[in-house]
Amino acid sequence: MSQEKKKKRFSVQVESKLCKACLYCVASCNKGVFEQGKALNPQGYEYVTAVHSGECVGCLTCIGICPDFAVTVSELPD
Repeated sequence: MSQEKKKKRFSVQVESKLCKACLYCVASCNKGVFEQGKALNPQGYEYVTAVHSGECVGCLTCIGICPDFAVTVSELPD
């Protein structure tokens, strides 16, 4: 009897008001979760969005590299 290991799922959010579009998260994410958006935040930056949040594997590299603490990653319930 084999048990299939369930893949953990994550929700990734970028707080647009905090993002200064340094693109560190875009460069560091091997799964392509982030893309630079076209909309401007109140500070005038084209902030990053997590357009492919479903691809996140929960490595948390984006959280560690973001100098503005704009990224949050949350594990979704089964």
